[in-house]
Amino acid sequence: MIFQVFIYLYVVNRAPKEIEPSGGFVPAYEIANNGTLQFLNKQLSHGADPCHVAISPKGNYLLAANHRSGNITVFKINRETGIPEFTGKQIKIPAPVCIEFL
Repeated sequence: MIFQVFIYLYVVNRAPKEIEPSGGFVPAYEIANNGTLQFLNKQLSHGADPCHVAISPKGNYLLAANHRSGNITVFKINRETGIPEFTGKQIKIPAPVCIEFL
């Protein structure tokens, strides 16, 4: 049996326009052995009202659904640091709310 160990946590964070005009962030945390979270970094979601993130099956990419701006943005996950880096690529789709890899 193969067990996948998760050591990073990725979330989305909507931000008021007064704080971040673009609409939100994708924060990254490292999960310590005792279960506590250590903040690593936050990237702009490159869209408005991010509402969901998904990790590719091999753990190389993170996709962020940005509801109001109608796009899904693509980040490459740095395997050494766990920090997602925006690739500049996006998928235009009306009001995405959920991402699932099949």
